[in-house]
Amino acid sequence: MVVDTPRSRQAEAFRFIRASISLLGPESSRRVLLVTSAVSDEGKSFSAMNTAAAFAIEGLRTVVVEADLRRPGFFKALPGMADKKTPGLSDYLAGQQPLKSIIRQSPLDNLSFIFAGRSARNPAELLASRSLNALIFSLRESFDCVIVDSPPINAVSDTLTLIPVVQYVCLVVRPGRTPKKAIARACAMVKKADGKMVGLFFNRVNFNIGAADSYYYYGRQYVTQRALPLTSAD
Repeated sequence: MVVDTPRSRQAEAFRFIRASISLLGPESSRRVLLVTSAVSDEGKSFSAMNTAAAFAIEGLRTVVVEADLRRPGFFKALPGMADKKTPGLSDYLAGQQPLKSIIRQSPLDNLSFIFAGRSARNPAELLASRSLNALIFSLRESFDCVIVDSPPINAVSDTLTLIPVVQYVCLVVRPGRTPKKAIARACAMVKKADGKMVGLFFNRVNFNIGAADSYYYYGRQYVTQRALPLTSAD
């Protein structure tokens, strides 16, 4: 999205997210972000990958960690980089692969991925191990931005295990689809785990509604005008 259609409204939204995150404080205090959702099929992985791309395009060395070990899907979105058998996070946490062997550079400069890895019987136990802390520490030393994609927080306990090792939490929701009670419960669980919430990422928003459409119409017009080449006057 950010890479393929950089002038689109959606790409601009991810650049806005990048700019908003940069205002949270010193860079050292906002380098590790967790992206989750209240329930499944909200677009958290899509949001994590495109937010990461926005940071990478800005020149920041960025890595995305696929920590959803139960329903991994990055290999489907990036078929040229990985498949179901590609070593990744689960292999590292189980002590079967060193960190350097599971970091994969994407075609986009400054953007790398750590895939979920091969299927694990005990994903919750792996994520609760001390190896996860060591992983995040090492990634903070090598990258400017670490984005962790986790399972839906209301579905399994895995995300609660991840929250203590990140600095901020981003919750992806779909307006008109995600139940309000599910959103409220997700926010309460983040707070209970002492997580810091960045805010809500609205995915698949219908912009053709009321005043919001006017805002994005003029925003789209502004971006289009800025993108036009400059020509000399006759």
